[in-house]
Amino acid sequence: MKTFLTLVCFLAVLESVRAQPFSGRPPTTVRFTSSYTGEGAMSQGTRSLGDFDQRYYETTIRTPIARTGRLDWTGGLRWRRFDFDAPAAAPIPDSLQAVSLDLNVGTTIGKRWRLDGTFYPGIYSDFEDLQSEDFNTPGLIRIVYSQSGDLQWLLGLRIDPENDLPIVGGPGVRWRFADRWTLNFFFPSPNLTFKASEDLSFSLGADWLGGSFRVNDAFGSRFGRPELDGENVTVREIRAVASARYRLNETWRLSASAGYALHRRIAFEDSNLQLGAEAAPFFQLGVSARF
Repeated sequence: MKTFLTLVCFLAVLESVRAQPFSGRPPTTVRFTSSYTGEGAMSQGTRSLGDFDQRYYETTIRTPIARTGRLDWTGGLRWRRFDFDAPAAAPIPDSLQAVSLDLNVGTTIGKRWRLDGTFYPGIYSDFEDLQSEDFNTPGLIRIVYSQSGDLQWLLGLRIDPENDLPIVGGPGVRWRFADRWTLNFFFPSPNLTFKASEDLSFSLGADWLGGSFRVNDAFGSRFGRPELDGENVTVREIRAVASARYRLNETWRLSASAGYALHRRIAFEDSNLQLGAEAAPFFQLGVSARF
């Protein structure tokens, strides 16, 4: 599957280069978010290891590339970083990062159907000794059926060949059931949104944060666990979230979120090593711009 997704991304880049540029160019978007998840006791099975907390950063730049026939192409860059403050006995890297392209292709089928695919080919690693095994191509595929302007049905799947859950997602719905209320019930961030004004909105829901990364070839040996050398590690955090979003002007937007990380897990699946942490509060700030 990993080879197949890499080939798909290569063909997508090749086709986008051949495409014609947009005549009326949509805006380029830049987003930055930073979050902190507080301390919670970490354990391996019934063995307590100590307190664990986490910081997360993400920056995304995305711009329209071109239109070919019915296909719309956008591209950009994406950077993600997890910083961990883990117990000394826990075999967890100090940090994990991902540097990738951000490639999206979408098409409208008839009057009611929309198909979108977003892929992130890049390096997913602790960045200590980069190798070809650090390359991965996770992605998200979404099919949308628009029953009306206020009601859309969706099927969304996240695909990550290196993850312990290589395919996750399912059906969902976006339903604006009142003038100010919208239900967005689909993976990875289901929520109920209230539009207080043209510039301010609030939401309550959930969020899925994580990814898969490759550690260096000496990582496990530092902890007396050589079987972890060069292994793939999966990070997952599932959150209950309350958020506010505010549009400052036509260019700038701010967001703030807080809630509880209910499920916190770091796992080396090939070595059957699973580490969990207690639920803990988190907060997140974000800023975005459209040019």
